[in-house]
Amino acid sequence: MEKIMQKLTGASEGKLNGKVAIITGGNSGMGLATAKRFVAEGAHVVITGRRQDQIDIALKEIGSDKAIGVQGDVANMKDLDRLYATVKEKYGHIDILFANAGLGNLAPIGQVTEENFDLHFNVNVKGLLFSVQKALPLMKEGGSIILNSSIAGSKGMPAFGVYAATKAAVRSFARSWTSDLKDRKIRVNTLSPGPITTPIFGKMGLSEQQVQEFSANIVQSVPMGRIGTPEEIASAVLFLASNESSYISGIELAVDGGKPLFPGKLALELRTRHRQKRRRCDQRANSNARPSSFEKFCKEIIVIVPDFKKLAKRAFHCFEDFADLG
Repeated sequence: MEKIMQKLTGASEGKLNGKVAIITGGNSGMGLATAKRFVAEGAHVVITGRRQDQIDIALKEIGSDKAIGVQGDVANMKDLDRLYATVKEKYGHIDILFANAGLGNLAPIGQVTEENFDLHFNVNVKGLLFSVQKALPLMKEGGSIILNSSIAGSKGMPAFGVYAATKAAVRSFARSWTSDLKDRKIRVNTLSPGPITTPIFGKMGLSEQQVQEFSANIVQSVPMGRIGTPEEIASAVLFLASNESSYISGIELAVDGGKPLFPGKLALELRTRHRQKRRRCDQRANSNARPSSFEKFCKEIIVIVPDFKKLAKRAFHCFEDFADLG
């Protein structure tokens, strides 16, 4: 009936039309951008945040009666119970959960305090785990759960140790929960943003100048030459939440502008090694070394595939050098 009414009124059907989505930490940054996108795609959205005033501001920005807010801390079990009691009363079920709430502070190993450690793991790990667990009784079969991790979880960046450990835990959750929830056909995927312009930069204990320097240094290591936007993250979350990713589960989707796996000096060292090996390959390929049986085989089929001998000879000589970079 709803689809018939849409055709009669000329309304377009969104990718999430009629779906119920929960977004923790939906009052700012990536969560807010995703809430806006979900509403635009026809979903009913419930956002959470620790501060009611920030939730109110976010709801005004979203500007739709399809969005509501519930104040609470994901690390507080009573707050989570209240959240899902509200969802059950108003909607009766959940189709999509974007477990997005999180925080991060920079501290090298020598400066990590017990308080700092507990804060990170309480919100980023404990809070995320129980946000998912307590949502499960309301999750419909075939639903989608998206966990917000970070590329920091797979990189060795200085002063990110505790934060990175929490995000690595999130990535592991997705892999295990994919198996745990397979009988209910609930998909669980991880989103790992790279450098994104969000308020979290201002909450890392850095001055404004330090934030600018930090951002400038990051940009230098991103092939696309810029920092990403919350809206670009929202597009990726929408993909994982919608039927367009119906056969995708248990993955980690990096949205990082192509940021290399190895930062700084290590990346430079690997590039240097690669160039050196490339030069040795060229020297070997152009040498007058005794033909091997492989090269003789190439001669026999050269009439079939032009330049095959040259390509195969190069591959044969280079294989040994490049094997250790695989």
